[in-house]
Amino acid sequence: MRYSLGSIAFGSLIIAICQFLRAVLGYISRKTKGAQKNNVILKVFFKIIGCCLYCFEKCVRYISRKAYIVIAIKGSAFCSATVSVFNLLLSNGGTISVVNIIGGMMMMLGKLLIVACTLTLGYLVLQFYAPFTTGDLALTGTILPLVLIGLLAWFVASGFLAVYDQGIDTLLISYIIDLKENKEGQY
Repeated sequence: MRYSLGSIAFGSLIIAICQFLRAVLGYISRKTKGAQKNNVILKVFFKIIGCCLYCFEKCVRYISRKAYIVIAIKGSAFCSATVSVFNLLLSNGGTISVVNIIGGMMMMLGKLLIVACTLTLGYLVLQFYAPFTTGDLALTGTILPLVLIGLLAWFVASGFLAVYDQGIDTLLISYIIDLKENKEGQY
């Protein structure tokens, strides 16, 4: 944290600049709404620029996230870590794609499993726990409480599984760096 705080701040600044540019484009687009109704080319222009800025921001976020991992591993600066990550992505794109797809599916399955288990437990509690079935606190319906339980479970599961997703990315980047730096037979 002591040595890498500037790199973290610089990466965040780049993402913030991308978001600021998207916000400025949205502001200009809202202010020229009347002109866009009359001119289809102007409307398409704003849509294309907005789409390009969105894609650029997503790419910057993705590379910055991987660059933070290299910063933590090697202790390098943000720019050199970004170049290193970009080279790793170019040389090992297939491996990274496969791991990201499988990891994404596993994270989704994990979230769905956590939500399903939480909803099942919530349903059982709401149906068979005495304070919710009789007396002043008796529920007339279980749909709304179960929807709220499901949403809360989804957010909690997303928060916890984000840590595992970051761990998967860290292990992957470490493995690829190890493959690059240590040839076969070396330790």
